[in-house]
Amino acid sequence: MCLTASKHGWPYCRPIIVVDESALKVRFGGMLLAACGHDTNGSIFPLAFGIVPSESNESWKWFFKKLRDSIGTRESLAIVTDRYKGIEYATNIMYPDAAFGICVQHLATNLKTRYKDFKDPLKTYFDGASRSYLLSEHQHHMESIHSRNPDMHQYLVQVDPTKWSRAYFNERRYAIMTTNIAESLNSVDRKARLMPVGFLVEWLRELLQIWFVERREKALTITLKLAPKVEKLIHTNFSLGLTVTPWLADQFEYAVTNNATQI
Repeated sequence: MCLTASKHGWPYCRPIIVVDESALKVRFGGMLLAACGHDTNGSIFPLAFGIVPSESNESWKWFFKKLRDSIGTRESLAIVTDRYKGIEYATNIMYPDAAFGICVQHLATNLKTRYKDFKDPLKTYFDGASRSYLLSEHQHHMESIHSRNPDMHQYLVQVDPTKWSRAYFNERRYAIMTTNIAESLNSVDRKARLMPVGFLVEWLRELLQIWFVERREKALTITLKLAPKVEKLIHTNFSLGLTVTPWLADQFEYAVTNNATQI
């Protein structure tokens, strides 16, 4: 199920698809697969839902085929999910040009299970290695991990930093390092997953239509050039910059006043 509003809105979202699965609690079981993105205001943007008998390679292949038939593909596309091999298998077939990223929160859970000493400072080093923008910073945190737990360092290298680290990722991940937005979407339909499939699909359709109508009405009242959250973030960072670096602010004001080309 992919609503027309999702198809039309997807080109204006960040080019990242986050997917997740959740178990149906009805008599015959099954799995609910969900795909969502981030709109320009940083809100969850539902893309599509699918219901399959169980989580398998073929189920994910079917879901991604239907997803691509519905919303197509985009340049610089990235897909973020957990480490289930069937998802990577399906994306390699249906979205061969997309970058594949794994949720760092799921990876951290695996590290906690494998290594009893996965706590500060190792946890802090891992967070730094996964979220650093610069290769030099990533390498610094990895070296710190190696000095305290060489086996953990080797494990992270085998997992492949191009999938879990921001610095080595082949496309932009923006701030989407986890599958939290998809899991948040699944938490909304927790009680609905007790319903028979027909009622569940109808409930999801009605919920999404309400969300899209409310967002449209709110968007029509916006007079800013940028999305509200982005506008607020820019002003916050600018104010913080003036507070932290008053000397640079004075120099910038001088350059603007005197029409200077350099500071």
